Amino acid sequence: MVGEFPLDLIPFDDDVLSLELDTSFRECLLEGDKTSLYYVARSIMKIQNMFGIIPTILGKGHFSKAVYEMLVRMRKEKDEEDISKHPEIDSLILLDREVDLITPCCTQLTYEGLVDEIFGIHNSVVELDPEIVGGPAPPPSAGGGGGTKRAKLPLSSNDKIFDEIRDMNFAQVVPLLNKKAKQIGEYYQTRHDAQTLSQISDFMKKLGTKQQEHNSLRVHTNITEKITEITNEHAFRRRLEAEQSLLAGADVEETIEYIEECINKKDPILKVLRLLCLLSLTQHGIKAKSFEFFKREIMQTYGYDSMFTLNNLESLGLFRKHEGKQVFATLRKSLRLIVDIDEHNPNDIAYVYSGYAPLSVRLVQAAAKGGGAWRAMDDMLKGLPGPLFEEVQSLSSSGGSSSGGSSGLVPTSHKPHVPVTLVFLIGGATYTEIAALRYMASQESPTREYIIATTK
Repeated sequence: MVGEFPLDLIPFDDDVLSLELDTSFRECLLEGDKTSLYYVARSIMKIQNMFGIIPTILGKGHFSKAVYEMLVRMRKEKDEEDISKHPEIDSLILLDREVDLITPCCTQLTYEGLVDEIFGIHNSVVELDPEIVGGPAPPPSAGGGGGTKRAKLPLSSNDKIFDEIRDMNFAQVVPLLNKKAKQIGEYYQTRHDAQTLSQISDFMKKLGTKQQEHNSLRVHTNITEKITEITNEHAFRRRLEAEQSLLAGADVEETIEYIEECINKKDPILKVLRLLCLLSLTQHGIKAKSFEFFKREIMQTYGYDSMFTLNNLESLGLFRKHEGKQVFATLRKSLRLIVDIDEHNPNDIAYVYSGYAPLSVRLVQAAAKGGGAWRAMDDMLKGLPGPLFEEVQSLSSSGGSSSGGSSGLVPTSHKPHVPVTLVFLIGGATYTEIAALRYMASQESPTREYIIATTK
């Protein structure tokens, strides 16, 4: 007998859930296949069955609206006992990846983000050279190639060192690792000072934990050294300068020359395409002459197979000709997307990109304010794709809902003791967006918890 196993959301950490639908963005936006939206709605419905109906749903984007409408239909099919639980999650924020395509084009500058940029994180595991991890070298890979098998390192909050540095701007990481090394060294030194049985017992109780931290510290110090080698290179710094210029709307012509230089040097095509997409998105398109020039240069440099990639990017709106509007320039000012930041002592979510606040997280901040702030942004966000909506779900078994704002994210009578917001990014999330949402949760008063869910 063959049946379906509904895997639904996979918990990758205490506050991160993923459907692991690798191709959902491509399927929905490029191929017109909306199947993954059903899985999103089904996973939210499963959460509601476990934790009660989420009273308030806010969203932006065509796919977010479609998911909400699916939720309404699914509720009407449920029995009363399935939806009578007291709500433990007070609000749901749905955001299309299409609403913020700029953020994934930027180089992530948190520790976890840079690990992903340089080594690649897949299902919370990074594969590294054995000398970085420091364990015994794995045997050569099968097939007679003679290559050394890479070591796999799980990344989660169970690793205390990683949990502390994962969401930090990389500039903060080295000083913290040095501090941790000093603390562990001081602990080991206490073994010489232990004179009584009680002191020896206290030392031994902590020994296992400290040894684990010591091993973790060694691994993350090795990773940090590798990352530092790359981030100190002129090519990396020049790329960051180009990204920051585009985000700030400065020195655009100089950045165009830099992209042309990258193509001439045959830099990795992914680097070139991300810069081109960032140029197109921040300037609301590329001038026709430059647009055709870049298409021709890329096809001649990287081969004519790249024509299909460029056509797909054009269809997605990531790479297009200039249209005369300046949507991002308006949002940059109205939402404070560019902020002067102290990387060593940040006071804004913009620290994750050393001065750029992810648009998606700024929208979550606005939605969390309540008091009609979300609906008040409708005119400001009209330049972004898809409708903006705010719905209040009835807690009755009829499954009805009503449009309109409330005094907060959820009516007072429905508020749980600890406010919890589920943020669902449809189309994928970056590690920097997750870090920014965690920073928001740590700074908010009164306390609000954020659970991040995504398709990938």
